[in-house]
Amino acid sequence: MRLATYFMMLSLATAAASNAAVFGNDKAHQLLMSPARTAAATYPEPDEIEGPSRMMGDLDGPDGELWYYTATFINKVKVYEYFKENLLREYIFDIYDSEMNFVGRIHDKVRYEGDEWRVPSCEILPIITRNFFNSDEKYEVAVGMAINKGTPGQMRDCTYVYSIGGEKETLSVEDVKTGEMVDKEFDKPVYRIDSLIGDVLDLSTPGNEEYYFTIYGEWHPDDEKKAATRASSMTQEEKDAEWERRTSAKMTLSVLGKADEQGKLRNVFSFSTPLLCMPGDQESTPYLISINHEDIGYYAVSRYKEPFWNPYYSMEDDLTMRESNSLMVDVYKVKDCKADKIQTTEIPFVKDSGQDILATYMSIGDFNYRRDINFGDFTQDGLASFYVTKNNYHVGESHSYSYYVYGPTGGRPLLTLFREADTATTLTDIPGHEPQAMFVERIGSTYLYNFVDLISGKRKAEVNCRLILDEDGDYDTITANIDRVATGNSYMYAGELRDLLLDEDDRNFMRVAWFDTDGNFSRIDEINIGNSVMYAKCNITGEALQPDLFNSDQWHEYMVLVKRAGNDGALSEELVVGQAVNPEAPLGRTLLLAKANERGALRTVTLYPHEEKPVLILWRSGNGGFYMDKYFLPLEKYDSSGITAAGSDTQHDIEAPIYNLHGIQVGTDPSHLPTGIYIRNGKKFLIRR
Repeated sequence: MRLATYFMMLSLATAAASNAAVFGNDKAHQLLMSPARTAAATYPEPDEIEGPSRMMGDLDGPDGELWYYTATFINKVKVYEYFKENLLREYIFDIYDSEMNFVGRIHDKVRYEGDEWRVPSCEILPIITRNFFNSDEKYEVAVGMAINKGTPGQMRDCTYVYSIGGEKETLSVEDVKTGEMVDKEFDKPVYRIDSLIGDVLDLSTPGNEEYYFTIYGEWHPDDEKKAATRASSMTQEEKDAEWERRTSAKMTLSVLGKADEQGKLRNVFSFSTPLLCMPGDQESTPYLISINHEDIGYYAVSRYKEPFWNPYYSMEDDLTMRESNSLMVDVYKVKDCKADKIQTTEIPFVKDSGQDILATYMSIGDFNYRRDINFGDFTQDGLASFYVTKNNYHVGESHSYSYYVYGPTGGRPLLTLFREADTATTLTDIPGHEPQAMFVERIGSTYLYNFVDLISGKRKAEVNCRLILDEDGDYDTITANIDRVATGNSYMYAGELRDLLLDEDDRNFMRVAWFDTDGNFSRIDEINIGNSVMYAKCNITGEALQPDLFNSDQWHEYMVLVKRAGNDGALSEELVVGQAVNPEAPLGRTLLLAKANERGALRTVTLYPHEEKPVLILWRSGNGGFYMDKYFLPLEKYDSSGITAAGSDTQHDIEAPIYNLHGIQVGTDPSHLPTGIYIRNGKKFLIRR
């Protein structure tokens, strides 16, 4: 599956960066004020540019390769009095391999049926197969769509499968410009699934393709949607019948294997669960989780043993939680299109006490999704253990979370990882060390970040969100944007500080605090992100903070997304890849500054830190469609420095003469000057040691 780390653009924010003092890093941050800006900075152009297209994305290609696609949609525009609506008529998907070589095109019309009239969703399945739907050697592409019917609220989900370079057929379609029916040649689907594909399990090995697709559905009794009578006027018999109708509605799933000799997908196994027994919060919790463990597929299907809520008879009733229940987990083993149920684990629980607790949910998959299923670390019997989340829902719509490990037999937990956390997040894996998570704990008016190993359950480090670095007790706030980063055979923690540093020339510095494995403070890195920054966020992940990813020298580089105010007050979204302030570069170095250009505004930044060919992709849109700018890493092949201010393409001139307050020239290099106030290009600046 794809190794991509998605770094989405910031949502529009109104908070401005506040002034902040410099803490601790004075030697590295030698120059706090800007000299004049003169020559324009030169930043690298993309190595490759793809586009424009109506849509772009990536795909899981054969043998683990990363492939790409572009999409073009042909719509009929329907004009109403106050708005316009796009009605999809045709769709085109162009497929490219990992080297951006064109592989082939899929072009088809929307195959409306009956009173169907609109397609709110049309997406390609992000995986390329070859021998799943038939036995030929053509690549297979699946396109899923939801189609509105004429009756409000009714929709048909479907998936059409095509062979690249496969059979064509001539069909009539409406010309969106003239409104006339014309004949066109389209790709003929090789398979149709009357559902959307919700999960793909990949067990492929080199030279042997093996996939399993999961489709979901719901079943309701014919009278399920009839309006219920008020409970107060119902007889007990009517109440029992109404409750029976509600409990009979089901979620269904089917796991499908590759097509048989007759060209029909194999039904590996099917399962159904009453909707009122769905796990967790019954809305966002995964119902089925698939994993690949040692080239064997496993499915964990979870449910509550009894309906989560006490009987209710109309939507006007107050829902009350059943006081005691069990989370049931069935595990299926899948190989060669055969499935065997290997275990059923029962985890009893009761509603937690506390007047403000409305419900207690239990689930797997809400903590670390697929990795909530564990083989081998807690038992050696070939059965699965589980990371289980207990979610207490409080009055006021707040939540608290506790995390446990249960063995195959259920019952009592094998391990308690953490109780009553505000939030939790798993951290990047480090070779030679246990997987780890950070649990955020509220303590009075502050927060404590707890770092816990997920096999032994040991608490490895604690970091208070208030970082105190001076004798006066003033503090900086560390956000929960934290991860750990490999350093040789060990690791360190890196966390974004909430407030930007603002120097006397209105330059903003993103700051990242570093801590050792015991949680002891090590240093603060400062990244020059330029002027007029209204909001910023740093990509704090173990992948993005690899020390040699962007540049191979000893200093660290960072990816920072900023919202910058222009001279007209409008905000622009930009990406800064910057090297932290250091003795060799007292203002830091900017390896890349990407902002809106003739190809449009930034939409998403995607980092693929592959060992052999790492690449940074900037997805743009706005001028004629979507574009993909690709930068092959590292960026050190480019020689650029400085930072671009809002509304200009200039960099700092560090060669201008420097004067002291008596007007005496003292040199051009600020790194050799003692602490004090100096003048350059008619402006004062401060040096601290």
